[in-house]
Amino acid sequence: MLGSGDEASLLDEGFAGAEGDFLHTRTVYISTVAKQRGWTEAGDGHYTGRMEVRLSPELQAKLDRMAAQQGRDAESLAHEAVDRLVGYDEWFVGEVEKGLAQIERGDVLAHEDVGSRLEKLLIEKQRRV
Repeated sequence: MLGSGDEASLLDEGFAGAEGDFLHTRTVYISTVAKQRGWTEAGDGHYTGRMEVRLSPELQAKLDRMAAQQGRDAESLAHEAVDRLVGYDEWFVGEVEKGLAQIERGDVLAHEDVGSRLEKLLIEKQRRV
C-alpha cells in the first residue's frame, strides 16, 4: 500500500478497443516506489515511470466497488494487488528453487516413504478429531 509520502497518481482514460468496444485504462504512476527500489527512468525498457493497465469494464467496476467498500482509492487497492502478486511469485519461485536444490543434493523420498508419511499424518489427524 502506498504511504502518505509516496508520489503516486491515477488517471482514467477511455479508448476504443479493437472491436470498437469502450474500455477503461488505468494509468498508474508509482515514482517513489520505483525510486526506492533503485529503478531508473533511463529508457532502458525496464521502468518508464508509468505503467498502463487495461481493465475490462467489469473488472474496473469490481475494483471501484471494492475500493469504496474498504474506504480506499482504487489506485492503492490496485497497487496492493500487484504487490501481493509479485510477492507471491517471488516466494513461489524461491520455493521451487529450494526443491530443485534438494533434488540435486539427493535429498528426496522414495514413493513408498511418501505414502507411509501421508498415512501417519492422516491417522494422527483422525485421532485429533
